Amino acid sequence: EDLRRSTPPLWCGDVVHAHLEVIKDKSSWGHIWVSVWNGSDGRVSHLKLKSIDTIGKLKKKFLKMNPSMHGSLNLAYNGKPVPAEKSLGELNVKSGSKFVIFQRCPGG
Repeated sequence: EDLRRSTPPLWCGDVVHAHLEVIKDKSSWGHIWVSVWNGSDGRVSHLKLKSIDTIGKLKKKFLKMNPSMHGSLNLAYNGKPVPAEKSLGELNVKSGSKFVIFQRCPGG
């Protein structure tokens, strides 16, 4: 799947000339900053990722920064749990987005 980005248009009188540039290397996508909020202690961690990175990679980076956190790390984005295999791009995560750590409690 090719991704396209536009360049600024060139104005010539009443005519606009523009073109699209094909991006074949997805690793060239820009970095985005996200934050992870821990509701238990109120701490916020800021992470620099790419939109092609998965939630699993986000979790690994977070745990590396916060080794005191252990066990399974449950993250929610826009009020919904996010699966580890989804990429930030698939979830429409933009720079400045916030993830929330939540606990799963057994029982009802």
